[in-house]
Formats: sequence, structure tokens, C-alpha cells
Amino acid sequence: MAGTARQAAQDPGARVSTPAQVLDSGTLRLRASPEAGACLSELSAGGAALELLAPLEAGRGGYRFSLDAGEPLRGRREAFRARGSDGSTFVEYETDLVPSLALQTRYTLIDDLVFVRHKVENTGSEPVPLAPWTCTSWRREALGGDARLLLKQPGGTWNARALPAEGESLEFLEFERPAGAWALEGQGSRPRIEESFSVDFVTLVRIRTGPDAIEMELHFAPHALKPGTSRVLDTAWQIATA
Repeated sequence: MAGTARQAAQDPGARVSTPAQVLDSGTLRLRASPEAGACLSELSAGGAALELLAPLEAGRGGYRFSLDAGEPLRGRREAFRARGSDGSTFVEYETDLVPSLALQTRYTLIDDLVFVRHKVENTGSEPVPLAPWTCTSWRREALGGDARLLLKQPGGTWNARALPAEGESLEFLEFERPAGAWALEGQGSRPRIEESFSVDFVTLVRIRTGPDAIEMELHFAPHALKPGTSRVLDTAWQIATA
């Protein structure tokens, strides 16, 4: 692997093939696909019996990350390289992006929690504007027809909202934003999926309902990343099943 990485460093156009990594906590199981931008292609619960993610687009799984408000990552190499993994708890990937960014993506799985961490570093000599964005697509079938949206309030309570009608979206910004967490809650034995994030860095959240999926977007504060500096973007999902 080290030799392959060195060869790619000498030839920025070289293709690097990294096998997909599967993590399994016993409660959750995830599969990261480096060839598709280190996206999550699978996330399941209940002994891998219940698949939670719906495809965002062909071949890219149900979770996508961008540094430019939803635009595809522009890499100098097609695949992410594996930095490390213990085989069951975490996996970390890295890649080089145009014009002068290095990106590390790390997934950590502990019991019913998935921690997602993206670290981007400016390796060039000029500031690079960033407008980070994440989108996770959850299967409507897994949540059931009576799922509802929950928004965490500053005092720690939760407000329930009906999901937008199919084909429509809701967005919350400024004082309407959830206080660091929001959730999708199915009824009865259906799962509850809670996503938490830093309220200081997320400026807008948006939810969109489609025929087969519910998409949850986080938009992070735009920022000009100075040369030699880095920025870390963290989120986490807790998935409770009956």
C-alpha cells in the first residue's frame, strides 16, 4: 500500500484502488466506498437486517460531503487512499483536491453511534474559499409512513414538526436552526435517527422529502481557508432501534 501511495504522489493522475471498508459494532454496520469519494454506501441496524441509507445518486451511496455547497469534490486522484483502520471501529481516508487542498475523512462506529469527521487543509500559498455541505439520504421505508421531524431547542427539549410533503423541502436558518441536533423518528418499532452538529458552525439545515428518501442537509459557515491552516467539520448520528 505504501508503495502504491508513493507512486501516486509522483504521478498525480495515477489511479489508486482501495477496497471498501466495512465496520460492524454489533448494533450498526457501515460500508465506506473510497472509489466513490469515501462516501457511505451502506448503513444498517439490527444486526445488518435494516438498511437505513437510500442512494443520493447512482454509485455514491446515501451520504455525500462537499466543500462547495453541494458541488462534487474535485480531486487530483480518482480514489481516496486508506490512512488507517482497526477493522471494526474506525476507517480513515485521504485525498488531494483541486486547487491545493488535502482532505481526510474518518468514520468511527461505537455501539449505536456513527461519528463523521472531515479535516481539510490548505497546502498551497493562496486562501481557498470553502462552503462545506453534507447531505444524508434516509430510506422512507425504514422509518415508516408516520415518521416525524424533531428539532432540539436551546433548553434541551424537542419540538415535533411534520415532514414536508413529497417533493418539497423545509429549511431552518438563524434563530430557527435546531440547537445542535435534529432527528427523524419512526413510530412503534421503527428507528429514531438523531444527527448532532456544532451549532456555532452550521448556518442552515434543510430537509427534503422524496418518494423513497428523506434527505437532511447541513450547510456550514463559508470560510476562506488560509495557507497552512486546516478546518475540521464534525457530525454524529445516533440510531436507536426497538
